[in-house]
Amino acid sequence: MLDVSSSPKNSTCANVTSTSSTLRSVLNTIAVYRGTTYYNPQRMIVGLVAACLEELGFDVTVENSSGYYNHIVLNDYATNVCLQLYNLGASACNISFLYPRHSSGGISVSSTFNNGTACRATIRMLGNGPGKIKTLLLLGSDSTPTLFNTNCVYFTEAKYLPTGETKKAIVCQSGSTYYFYIYDSDWSFLPGFDSELTTAANMNSYWYNLSCTIGYRNCIDPYSSYKFFREQSYFPEIPVISNNGLWEFSDIILNPFGQVLENDTAESLKYSLTAGNIYQIGNKKYLCNAASSYHYLYRVA
Repeated sequence: MLDVSSSPKNSTCANVTSTSSTLRSVLNTIAVYRGTTYYNPQRMIVGLVAACLEELGFDVTVENSSGYYNHIVLNDYATNVCLQLYNLGASACNISFLYPRHSSGGISVSSTFNNGTACRATIRMLGNGPGKIKTLLLLGSDSTPTLFNTNCVYFTEAKYLPTGETKKAIVCQSGSTYYFYIYDSDWSFLPGFDSELTTAANMNSYWYNLSCTIGYRNCIDPYSSYKFFREQSYFPEIPVISNNGLWEFSDIILNPFGQVLENDTAESLKYSLTAGNIYQIGNKKYLCNAASSYHYLYRVA
């Protein structure tokens, strides 16, 4: 298992309040925009994050030369896997991945990468390394991120349960919010990938959400609650499922909280976890970056 960090990257920019109306939200030239304010910091952030990734061994292409571009192409995964960074405020950076025609959800990393015109980035990598799955990026500011950092990008796989197909996937985390993005090495399997339409395909805001708080993970059915608690002596590897119930993420598992006593009014955890620890479960290693019923464990080896 790799555990390496980039050196801190710092820079400053001017004109923080300038506005651009041509920052893309999807791969094609679509009339749906985001990150249309404070675009000088976000263009600076793109360069700093890309420099961190290159230092960690990633092959990246930086797209921040004009107002239309604000993303990093991760060539190790596919030439169409684009990490987008955009600001919604002077110190309010968001991350997402670009989909053709589809404006997928973005995760707020707050002021991690900039404070007004002061921009900074440091990335810590755990797992198998660039181009591999089971690789976790911990996103930081001007020092090495800790293992209990909850601003993350995770490269993994997901199984489409109705058919058993497996696709590559990326999960972005901020606090107890987790969004996922499905892709292949060739994204043309997605509807509309080669489309020249000038309107985005609207999608609901739930399909890409893995968060426990959406769907009330702490109000699971009585059988599962009892089962989770009773079996925690063996720490069952309960895979995370998407909120629509269609995708299984076997490399990401639940903190298995459950309720076992008659007079309990809340869930509890029989097997105690500590945030910032890597746990050996069977022949696998998992990072617990936050220990609560609203957080997951990432497999890193």
